[in-house]
Amino acid sequence: MQIRTFSNGLLGSNTYLVWDGDSREAMVIDCGNAPRETAKTCEKQGLKLKYIALTHGHYDHADYVELYKASFPKVQVVCHADEVRVLTDPEANVSMLLGLKKSYPAPDLTVDEGASLTLGGLTFKVIHTPGHTPGSICLYCESKKTLFTGDTLFVGGYGRTDFKYGSLADLTASLRRLTALPEDTEFYSGHGEAGRLCREFKY
Repeated sequence: MQIRTFSNGLLGSNTYLVWDGDSREAMVIDCGNAPRETAKTCEKQGLKLKYIALTHGHYDHADYVELYKASFPKVQVVCHADEVRVLTDPEANVSMLLGLKKSYPAPDLTVDEGASLTLGGLTFKVIHTPGHTPGSICLYCESKKTLFTGDTLFVGGYGRTDFKYGSLADLTASLRRLTALPEDTEFYSGHGEAGRLCREFKY
């Protein structure tokens, strides 16, 4: 697995470009960074972009999704079914708080707990982790012990629950579920640096 991180996104958000070294199939995780550098990397590495996966629908993770679709017309935009109402609601996707009132298009594919996204020999299991938003997801590659957490979990913290549709009770339950993963799992969050579960959950 190869991972390229773009970390100059809206409100400091991360965009990840992940690919399988053999098949060259690739996935973008979250769209808070403009697609220019991603497109350059795909061209340089000979990558075939298969998915744009949104861990959730907040403005700083979804705002460039239409530009990505324009740059990669064959790619499938993926999110949880419960997140469609966040994408299309300016209050829920937080853009209204910034005076923008954005509404983003419905995804090409919706997923739920237990679904999988594959890139060549890599499989990413969808873990539904509501709380920050109702349709927040994490993507877990068991073979590489790698987890993409969106805004569910950060190094030293976790996502806010005071936005529309947020729930502290749901987020607490979601974080508890993540403790079931191997303690040496490396995670990549929606903001900030990568970490390891053992340091966050103190196994």
